[in-house]
Formats: sequence, structure tokens, C-alpha cells
Amino acid sequence: MRFLRNIGKFIFTVAMWIFIALLTTLLLLLILLLIPFEKDQRLSHRIPNFWGYLICKVNPLWKVNLIDLDLIDKNQGFVIVANHTSFADIICLHLLQRHFKWVAKDSLFRIPVIGWVMSLVSYIPLERNRHGSIKSTFKEATKWLRKDISVLIFPEGTRSSGSTLGKFKNGAFKLAIEAQKPIIPVLIVGSDQINEKGSWLLSPRMNVTIRVFEPVPTEGLIPADFAQLRDSVHGVLAENYAELRDKESPSAQSSLEGDTSLPARSLKN
Repeated sequence: MRFLRNIGKFIFTVAMWIFIALLTTLLLLLILLLIPFEKDQRLSHRIPNFWGYLICKVNPLWKVNLIDLDLIDKNQGFVIVANHTSFADIICLHLLQRHFKWVAKDSLFRIPVIGWVMSLVSYIPLERNRHGSIKSTFKEATKWLRKDISVLIFPEGTRSSGSTLGKFKNGAFKLAIEAQKPIIPVLIVGSDQINEKGSWLLSPRMNVTIRVFEPVPTEGLIPADFAQLRDSVHGVLAENYAELRDKESPSAQSSLEGDTSLPARSLKN
């Protein structure tokens, strides 16, 4: 029986990767058509959002609940910070349906097709351990924030285990203070179900909750306040992490949508 499940998982994985590859290639072609006609990419950014939506919808057993999405004002720029446990986070966060620029490690921009897409929609590369890279990344991120276009960062810097939040790095909080833009904390729970770290195999089932928290103001803060801001945001996410993980357990799934303390907009098929 286990052998049959593994065969089924393998077939599902291959089919999904083929679908993602074809969809990403189509995404590239559509963006190439749009880019010459718009300056601030207020249309082309919708294509990656639609890409994430389609990937999540193609499998009826991948379910995502969005909580308090309306806290992200479409007309204001934020520094959005989210925890990171799986590559599925990248797909699921596009369900926020907001215009944002990822800050991502530069090696991702060298991946054929997906890296080209990231460059075309002006996502922001960060080259670690190179002098001057952080300064240029901040400059590019600040440019978009001043246009009220959000910037999205994984402050852990890498994927965590999924059982607890990792330690936050300083960059996102220094950026928010420098740009005097609010921080939006976003908590993702359940995306680690889709695959194990280092594995390319995908699970046919996934139950993810994405919860958006109230904006954390930075107006009036000075650069020296970054550590206090970082620890405050980490505390907000850590405090709610265990609660949402409990709600994502199989025994709690049937009651999630009925919990009036966490109003959810479901993206189930």
C-alpha cells in the first residue's frame, strides 16, 4: 500500500512540475508583451498573482485560508514580512493579490524562465556576503516603497523547520525605518506539508492558513530602534504561531471556518 502511495505521489509531483513549468513559460510571454507599455508594472504584477492562484486551484486538495487580507491597503506601500517554511510560501503569498516586489537571493534570478520573470517584474535581488549588495537592495526597495508599492521579505533569511519561527534578521526592519513605511506581519502555517526541505516530491494534500496582522507603524522611529521593532514583530508572529498550527491539525480542520475569532476567506475548490 505504501508503495502505491509513493507511486501516486511521484506521478502527482511530475504532473504538477510540468504544469508549473508550462504556466511559468506562459507567464513569461505575457509579461514580455505587457512590459513595454507600462512604467510602474501595475498590470504585469497581476500575472504572477494569477500564476499563484492557478497553481493553488488546479489541485482541489490544496486548500488555502486567507485571514484579514483587507488589512493590506492596496493603495499604500508596506514592508511585508512573512515566515518561511516551504517553497509553497512563494506560491501562496501571491494569493494576497497585492502589488509587491520580492526581495530574494540573487541565485534565484539565474534560474531559467522563473529567474527571467523575476527580473522582468523588477523583483529585487540580494547577493549575500558581497560588499555593497545590501545598500543597492535598500536603494531599489526604497524606490518602490516611495511609489506606494510594497516590498515583501522573508526576515528569517532561509526556510525554518516549520515547528517554530526562526530568528529574524535585521534588514527588513532597518528598511522600514529608513523608508518610514509600516510593516505588515504575515503568518503562514501549513505550507511545510507540501514537501520536505531538500526534496522535490510534492504532497497531494495541503492545508495552509495565511493570516495578516495589523500594520506596525514606523513613523518617528530612528535607525537605532530597529532591534526593538524586529523583536516586536517577531513576538506578534510567534505568539500566534502555535495557535494557528493547532487549528491546522486534522482534528481542528472541520472547525476552522466556524471560528468567528478568525474570519477566513477560503480558496477551496
